Amino acid sequence: MADNCTIYCKTNDFEKIYSLSKENFPDADIELTSGDKPSLTIRNERGSFKVNSKVFRERADEFSRLLRSTSVFIQHDTDASTDAKTSLRSRISASQLVLGIVIEPTVDADERFNSVVFIFADALGGIIFNGTHFIDGKGEVLAEKSS
Repeated sequence: MADNCTIYCKTNDFEKIYSLSKENFPDADIELTSGDKPSLTIRNERGSFKVNSKVFRERADEFSRLLRSTSVFIQHDTDASTDAKTSLRSRISASQLVLGIVIEPTVDADERFNSVVFIFADALGGIIFNGTHFIDGKGEVLAEKSS
């Protein structure tokens, strides 16, 4: 999995992200920033794991543009059947929360960082996009970027 990814979540529950972070990283420092765009950073001796969020605010906002551009990308730039593309685009369009994940360092980071991405996606009905693959929270590849 790439060190940076996006999770398109069916459920808008950033508190769940925070509680799962505490559960999976009891030994780490977790910095939570609340407000319109909550974020959190998990730091330990092996690196950092940053989670930024976006939610719908108004028509044509940053969140809406991201969902639209992702839908267009799926339609034109993935190797998937027409039915799979339609299903995936529908799931992306139904997203209530988008999480941007940044893992540092890119080499030798805490091995739990990648696994918690799948935990977050599974808990919030999310789809992970790592720049190459669209993957559900169980690890099933739903579509792949065209070569």
